[in-house]
Amino acid sequence: MTVVNSTDTPLTMSSLEIADLTGKNHADVMRDIKKMVKALGEGGDSRFAGSYVSAQNKQLPCFDLPRRETDILLTGYSTPMRAVVIDRWRELEAQVAKPVANLNDPAALRGLLLSYTEQVMKLEAKVAEDEPKVDYYSQVRDAKNTQTIGDFAKVLGFGRNKLFKWLREQNILMGDNKPQQRHIDEGHFRVLDKTRKDEDGKKFTYTQTVLTGKGKTYVQKRLKKAGNPDLGEDD
Repeated sequence: MTVVNSTDTPLTMSSLEIADLTGKNHADVMRDIKKMVKALGEGGDSRFAGSYVSAQNKQLPCFDLPRRETDILLTGYSTPMRAVVIDRWRELEAQVAKPVANLNDPAALRGLLLSYTEQVMKLEAKVAEDEPKVDYYSQVRDAKNTQTIGDFAKVLGFGRNKLFKWLREQNILMGDNKPQQRHIDEGHFRVLDKTRKDEDGKKFTYTQTVLTGKGKTYVQKRLKKAGNPDLGEDD
């Protein structure tokens, strides 16, 4: 357990965290600390006394060491053990070094809120800026994975007209073979604007209903739910 108090109180590291970082038994770390304090001759170990609540909800003793005493303790440990504890100290000191706003100061609080508001506004602006790009690439990706209903029928070994008829009966398609709006909204179908030339070479526009990857999965699930009806070749 690491204790980080106000700026007036030194940063400490508990014997419990030292044990966790070094892989040693907490009892052994406690014993090492007692030996170290006794050898230093700078007073009893009670000045570093602390406590923690165990998993069994019991309050048990530990030591909370400042940086100096932690460094001295580590001199008797292996290099890898010293390294992990020192790295952890650097993380803690970096966190303490960050300025903390005084929330009791109205001016500081306003400044903090303004800073957060500016960050949110920048993020929202970035999302709005990227939205057309995201939508474009999403459409391109979906278009690559689309398939006409006729081609989908061939893949399944169905008759094109029989599949169209079944989709109409299931209220997936309407009478004009265009998808119900809810299936467009759910991403099962897309209605594309297409152009082609007639026999006289004149261009004209028409619409084509295609299944998306999500739509193909949906239709296959509906077919399975319906007992895999016989939609073989058209009569």
